[in-house]
Amino acid sequence: MRFSRLLLIGGLGGLGTLGACDDPLTVVNENSPDVARSLATPAGIEGLLAASFREVHNGTYGSGDAVWPQTMVMAFESYGSVANFGMGLRGGLPRIAIDNNRGNATAVGNLRDFSQMQRQARNIANGIRALDGLIASGGTISGTPATGGNATDRRARAFGFLTLGIALGNVSLVYDSAAIITPQVASSDVPGLSGFAAVNAAALRMLDSSIAVATAAPAFTIPGADPTWLRGTQLNNADLVRVARSYKARFRAGVARTPTERGAVNWQAVIDDATAGIVNNLNVDISNANGWLQSFVNTAYQYGGWSQIPYFFIGMADTTGAYQQWLATPLLQRTPFAIVSGDRRLPRGTTRAEQVAVTGNTPQTAPSSPTQTQYFLARPVSFDTPGEAWANSYYDHYRFLYFRQGNQNGVWPTMTRAEMDLLAAEGFIRTNRIADAARLIDISRTRNGLPALSGVITTLDQPVPGSAAGCVPKVPAGPNFATATCGNILEALKYEKRLETAFTGYNQFWTDSRGWGDLAQGTPLQWPVPFNEMDSRFQPFYNSNTAAPRGTYGL
Repeated sequence: MRFSRLLLIGGLGGLGTLGACDDPLTVVNENSPDVARSLATPAGIEGLLAASFREVHNGTYGSGDAVWPQTMVMAFESYGSVANFGMGLRGGLPRIAIDNNRGNATAVGNLRDFSQMQRQARNIANGIRALDGLIASGGTISGTPATGGNATDRRARAFGFLTLGIALGNVSLVYDSAAIITPQVASSDVPGLSGFAAVNAAALRMLDSSIAVATAAPAFTIPGADPTWLRGTQLNNADLVRVARSYKARFRAGVARTPTERGAVNWQAVIDDATAGIVNNLNVDISNANGWLQSFVNTAYQYGGWSQIPYFFIGMADTTGAYQQWLATPLLQRTPFAIVSGDRRLPRGTTRAEQVAVTGNTPQTAPSSPTQTQYFLARPVSFDTPGEAWANSYYDHYRFLYFRQGNQNGVWPTMTRAEMDLLAAEGFIRTNRIADAARLIDISRTRNGLPALSGVITTLDQPVPGSAAGCVPKVPAGPNFATATCGNILEALKYEKRLETAFTGYNQFWTDSRGWGDLAQGTPLQWPVPFNEMDSRFQPFYNSNTAAPRGTYGL
């Protein structure tokens, strides 16, 4: 047990001080990772902070055995009939609680995100502390002091606070508690666990610090061509501020565990941050050769049981009545149907055969670029891998198939502009500014062939335009949820956000669905602190006891 605690401190603190021993037989391995040694030089400090976004990114997306694949199936973003990565366990109905006992079936995935985000937060905080110490002693990363601050120092410091905020924000979205790690926490300290709300608030403070540093002169540029910083995306001071504000909007809204908590979010702050956020997708140029990973997106496009798309949400686009018939059928007797819709993100055609025949619409043919406008494909019959009756469909996600076909290389949006538009739109709905919300929802809605809400929808309760058969989205109607009716503007927003953020961002579907109250009954609302961490702290571990009530759509 004591050895586990030493591992925790060493991992979080970066105290790999093999050279500290006076034993003449001790040989220092210069190739072994040693954060303390790397922070002893200006170049080492900059290198750690420059690589921090990549390390946080890889900490959340670098392995399939992590939290994201589990939340995807819990929120019906995807469905996997394979047992890998906990998808079979988490995706089944009825839902089961998270087992946090030693040796549980998802122990590796449960721990990974917590461990990675806390370790990266510690390393980044140490890097900022080291940089502050360098500056206080009259030094600079570049070796060239400047009145009012050095651009190189300011770039590294602003970037470090950004990625520290992301690491803390990510862990606050998933786990019920975590350690709050900031540059003020000494590297030898092991801070106690704080509740998710406090961790989230700390994340927002770190993002505010990034904004404050980036807002001050002098100007700097974060190179997009350099594989270390943010591969594929160049940022200047103003761009970095937009990124930080976008993460603030995501974390502020996404931390809510229940509809009550989501309703209590400071929506004006969300609106302010989202509208001042990114103006284009925040893309990462994934490249194994350069150390940028995206494991599960690549894995999901193997298809064959790894991923298919249930009808619960994409079925809302159907205009034939098949979705209503599917809802009216008992859960364990449901059968697949062809979705016919005016939504261009779904394949064209009135039958499965016609949809499969669409040019380029097979698993063997990738979209030509990241700008692909069709997000889902109808798979050939020979590729079917049945799962549970309610999960079987004809459809797979398609938008990023080029990534797998490119040998795990290509541009992937870790945050989309659509996410920001729709976060702001939700804020406008919740503050009764319907026209403003409609305008933002229409950005993606009309681009994809659906009729505009603007000038038509003026109240929260009005159904979206279209006939009873032709409207999109249709939503299951109580009390039996065996029929569907045209949704209102909030449902239109939810539909757009699901389609636009599918297979992007960090646990997007799950965090939104729990705040909207859309999860199936019994779905876990958060993870407990993994037993491994509790053991290292000499504290008793515990199991999750937070579960969603019956959801908006009757599940």
